[in-house]
Amino acid sequence: MIKSSRKIHRGFHFTSNYFVVSDGIMIHYRAVITQVKSPTIVFIHGLGGDAVSFEEEQKKLSKLGISSLAIDLRGHGLSGDPVGADSYTINRLSKDVVEIIDELSLKSVIICGHCFGGMVSMYLAATYPSILSGLMLVETSFRATCFGLNESFSKRLAKTFAALAYAFPKGMAQEHAYEDQYRQSNDINLSRFISDAKTTSLRSYLFCCSQVFSFNAKKILKNIVVPTVVVAGENDSFFPPEMVKKTSDWILDASLLVVPGVNHIMVTNNPEVLTEIITKFVSGLNL
Repeated sequence: MIKSSRKIHRGFHFTSNYFVVSDGIMIHYRAVITQVKSPTIVFIHGLGGDAVSFEEEQKKLSKLGISSLAIDLRGHGLSGDPVGADSYTINRLSKDVVEIIDELSLKSVIICGHCFGGMVSMYLAATYPSILSGLMLVETSFRATCFGLNESFSKRLAKTFAALAYAFPKGMAQEHAYEDQYRQSNDINLSRFISDAKTTSLRSYLFCCSQVFSFNAKKILKNIVVPTVVVAGENDSFFPPEMVKKTSDWILDASLLVVPGVNHIMVTNNPEVLTEIITKFVSGLNL
């Protein structure tokens, strides 16, 4: 079931859609479907983000005749907020995206995932390769590597986050974060982190943190068989270029692009740069 309505926000025309996925959770996404035949870029945001993160990219792509969807992952934005840890696994989040793609019968789909959304995108591409024509992994890695954490400590941290999440109530209402003050922000910004957790709900945020730190895609990267570009920000504190390069090296048909002078928030800080990368990638696929 899909519920749709036309919306305009800051001159951006899009369709606001709600779709109930197979476990009963309502997933929201913003769609811009052009009248010309084109590939569809499916954007998947990072931890604590939402569909609004890609507003500028969607606006710029629509002017170029390229269709796009920007999905609110469950527990984020306007999507439903389930209460249990099992509802936030990487597997379940990727299924949400796949079910929307199937429901809309989208062809020539290119997934573009940022940060945590990139982890979901890796899993999706490795598990459901037949539905994709291309993959863009933006400022992400096969596992959480921020601040040099080793894998053993990351796993312990994941368990702590999952246990702590149950101490907080389910979010009462979901919302989008229209926070222009955080555009051009640094990677480490406490007020932005607090805002992300508030609009996500602290319980959902912690469950997703647990998924970030337990994730390791090294064994499944070989199953990604679509053309892939892996994008790193030169100044990214969370996923530094040397770790992003390892992700690129382990994917068969992947290229690495390191963007000078860019931090982890490329999606909102440098939308024109990301849009240019997307359009070049699409043009090279000959779809």
